[in-house]
Amino acid sequence: MQDRLSLKVEEIKKEVKYSLDGSFFYIKNNNKITIDDFGAVSIKLSSGKTVKIKASILASAYLYKNYTDKSLHVLTRDMDVQNVAANNIRLITKEAWRDVKDAWKNLSGSLRIKQNNKNLHAYVIYWIEKGKTKQKQIEDFVLAKKFFKQKLLENAKKLHKYCIFD
Repeated sequence: MQDRLSLKVEEIKKEVKYSLDGSFFYIKNNNKITIDDFGAVSIKLSSGKTVKIKASILASAYLYKNYTDKSLHVLTRDMDVQNVAANNIRLITKEAWRDVKDAWKNLSGSLRIKQNNKNLHAYVIYWIEKGKTKQKQIEDFVLAKKFFKQKLLENAKKLHKYCIFD
């Protein structure tokens, strides 16, 4: 039995074609379908109804047979939801996606070091791990900075493993 997503995708695939450069076109008139700022496409089907779906999921349906597997997540390797070119789309496990998301958040400001308000000689490092904010207090500034840089490097390696950047 097919789930709702695969039924929706099969209905779309009858009327829309995908180009490996990341473009979607209507088969009938070859008009290009635009991807919105949130990475979704709205497709008007010949039946008259309009279907909205994430462009990365639709692109993965053209590229991979197991795109509906619930244990997998679609990753746009450059973290740009509008870039759904074939070389930018990958299926990764949910655990790997959580690691990528945590690393992205940490490198975007969630990983930080602050001086403790009560003990001025102590420093607290905050970071996200497995979806939860963690913290560690270290009494020495040099050791705290070393721990901070270690966490920074760990997160950069996680992102580098799955993503590509210019």
